[in-house]
Amino acid sequence: MNEQEKIPIAVDLAPAIKVPVTVLTNAEGPMTKEFSMVNCELRKQVNATLMRGSFKVVNITNLRELGTLLNNLQYNQAVTYGRPKQDSGIVVAKSTKVKPEGAIFRDRDHFAFTPINGTLMLDYDPVKGQPAMSADELIAALHKACPELEGVGMLWRPSSSSGVAGAKVRGQRVYIIVSDASQIQRVGKVLFDRLWLAGFGYYAISKSGQALERSPIDAAVWRPEGLDYAAAPILGDDVERIKYDSVIIDGGVFDITTIKDLNAAEAVELKKIKHAKRDEIALAVAEIKQQYIAEAKTEMPKRLHELGIESDDVAVVNMIKRAVNKQVLMGDWPLTTHEGATVTVGMILDNPEKYHNARFADPLEPGHDMRVAVANLYSGGRPYIYSHAHHGVRYELDRAPVVIGVNNAELPRMVDQSANILKKSGEMYEHAGAMVYVNDAGDIIPAKPQWLAVQIQRLCRFEGWNVKKEEMVAAACPSAVVNGLLADAANLRMDKLTAVRNAPTMDCDGRQIVTPGYDKKSGLLLTNEQGGPWPRVPYSPSRADLQKASSILWKPFVQFPYATDADKSVALAAVLTTAVRSCLRTSPGFGFSATAPGTGKTLLAQCVGALYDGVPPPISTVCAHEEEWGKTLFSAARGGTGTLLVDNAEYPIESASLCAVTTAPAIKGRVLGESRDAEAEHRMLILATGNGLQFVGDLNRRFFVCRLDANMEAGKVAARQFDMEPLGYCVKHRLEMTAAALTLIQGYVRAGFPRVCDGLASMDDWNKLVRSTIVWLIEQRVIDGFVDPKVALKRDADTDPDAATLGALLEGTKALFGVSHSFTVSDLIKRTENSSSGVREILLDIAGDRGDINRKKLGQYLLKREGRIMDGVRLKRGPMNRQKTATWEVRMS
Repeated sequence: MNEQEKIPIAVDLAPAIKVPVTVLTNAEGPMTKEFSMVNCELRKQVNATLMRGSFKVVNITNLRELGTLLNNLQYNQAVTYGRPKQDSGIVVAKSTKVKPEGAIFRDRDHFAFTPINGTLMLDYDPVKGQPAMSADELIAALHKACPELEGVGMLWRPSSSSGVAGAKVRGQRVYIIVSDASQIQRVGKVLFDRLWLAGFGYYAISKSGQALERSPIDAAVWRPEGLDYAAAPILGDDVERIKYDSVIIDGGVFDITTIKDLNAAEAVELKKIKHAKRDEIALAVAEIKQQYIAEAKTEMPKRLHELGIESDDVAVVNMIKRAVNKQVLMGDWPLTTHEGATVTVGMILDNPEKYHNARFADPLEPGHDMRVAVANLYSGGRPYIYSHAHHGVRYELDRAPVVIGVNNAELPRMVDQSANILKKSGEMYEHAGAMVYVNDAGDIIPAKPQWLAVQIQRLCRFEGWNVKKEEMVAAACPSAVVNGLLADAANLRMDKLTAVRNAPTMDCDGRQIVTPGYDKKSGLLLTNEQGGPWPRVPYSPSRADLQKASSILWKPFVQFPYATDADKSVALAAVLTTAVRSCLRTSPGFGFSATAPGTGKTLLAQCVGALYDGVPPPISTVCAHEEEWGKTLFSAARGGTGTLLVDNAEYPIESASLCAVTTAPAIKGRVLGESRDAEAEHRMLILATGNGLQFVGDLNRRFFVCRLDANMEAGKVAARQFDMEPLGYCVKHRLEMTAAALTLIQGYVRAGFPRVCDGLASMDDWNKLVRSTIVWLIEQRVIDGFVDPKVALKRDADTDPDAATLGALLEGTKALFGVSHSFTVSDLIKRTENSSSGVREILLDIAGDRGDINRKKLGQYLLKREGRIMDGVRLKRGPMNRQKTATWEVRMS
């Protein structure tokens, strides 16, 4: 294809469809490049800022119309392929201090790739210093990397700079109409990786010596709010431009679902290819880093001097080397805020409430994008800045040590100063009355004296007066300071930590929590170690959004053999709970029961736990005694356990501690190795499994049980196979499934929390957010084959064996003593000795001991069940008799 000839537009064979394209018009100036000649030299000015303007959605039906739309853009117009909620209106930058009424921001809360036809844009920029691909070569590369694109219609266009002052075509764009725009970001990443596998990937090296992954298509353009600056450039009087026409390649709409993610073998091969490519450029990377360091060494002292900071050459070089080689920014490192002001790392660390989630220019290469980097100062670990430049770099922040004078007579002052610095570090919290930190695995770890001493001295420099030298000298952190911090952690102004989570969530008021860092209102620490964007949750989900979300969420759970629709609904309730449990003060437990081994109960429970934790949860055995239950649950709560999975319960589960942990936000216990009690707040998801799983007493209203029945002989059950591996799928697609769960709940929230079901004692928040969402989705006919999960709860309560035993005991006791007549435990046992009522057998089942009835055990049984109503009758304690023995009565409710 000769690039200096006009390219004819072929016939577009794609069928008529409806594809939204959003045209944005800037009210304050151009949205395209300007070229002019100054002293015979071509000058370029980039206009890429939209502070205030308007938008309008235009529906095109084929690639020809798309090409015409792009060709007719005015100098102050650009397009985006994400769709806003309304068809037209006012759009402003997010930094706008006063947003006009009815205006929207150009962000992901207002622009989205929706599950309808959309436009996939592929942006090609050639390697600097090398010839550009021709249009034919670019299309051929795409077909080689992704054979699924064969036969797909494409619109090829040159960049707006092509032809200026006789320049040949270098930058190019390819537009493809796809069947499901919501998958554009996923498929874009897959295309990028496949181009690497096909031999088209390479590393570019940034000015600071960072190795940057590149391929023929830009991996940073698939953002629903991102702009396509497709308008023709503005040309000065002395500038001419050769016009290169577009070309349409015949074909149909791209079924985007045909592109699958890389399999395990492809992922391993991709890793090998990238490793080899990095080895090839290692020397060049080292040279460019040295050049950057040399240049920065000259410029950095000037920037520091403007801030009133004087630093010697050695300190400056060390600071630059740490930034370039280790991505660590020291306290004096200058940062440019999104408003253009200059601050230091130390300044933002000293003011975390002001600068947490604030935006900056790239720390090493500040350019025209002043919002490309985000500070996370409450990360749970070391504070950092994540720069989205060059596809993402994380820079840890390190402050200059704060000086604390040592004076043994001023212990409170030293403890208070140390506590203040520890809190500002964003690494220390209070949990269960102890000072804690969060490790890389997300576990809550109580600070030990030796660890805390090292941590303090990393942040502080202790100095004491040396009498002989008559000067202040460095000193060790006094052990009294460490002990003071540990002894009074709850009162040292540390933020209270309730849970740690590494996926977006929502609180009971419907507030989405999606920004990494510590959320003070909920006490939740949200982490995102990968740094990339999470799947978006629509603010006002449409019916199509809800139906798609339900399909995504339920996909790995379809093949489990649920006994009834009520059991299927319990499974859905458990899955939805994983998305919001970290913000719910209380939540029911979930049981998974089966008629035979191998039915999938443990696998189903592990899938649910993996959605909450991100990894398959560890399996625990059933505790044998109540004391063991208490210790296990308190230890799990204190350590920040996410999912507690009790597997293969062979006997009915009964535990007062387990009852309490499902209906109270905190559990009390004795701290191991210490002579103190504590109360540990928790956000645990409690799961239990068993063949014929049963709960005793109050646990029946605190656990929702999902029953599985394969409807086949026990010997054949284990031979069944799933069409997919559900646990691996849940782990791999956890974020996508979590976003789907939140989308369903968000639909109910945006409907105004309509009252669709009755209450649920001790579980108001869960009932409001999870159960009500399911009932609402059923009423809206978004999901079929589901019922109110409470149907299963009522079913299990009606078949509770403990309830049957208590009911029979109350009926027999009423026959023996009548109503409101006092009796003691001894009276009850004696009255049944020669009775034919069958009560004796019931008492032996309850408190049998070597053929006799244990009075103490029977008394404890009655105490636990006092006041519980069965068929209008209940047991009530009366006054002590003359022998100081407790009396009982059967009363009508």
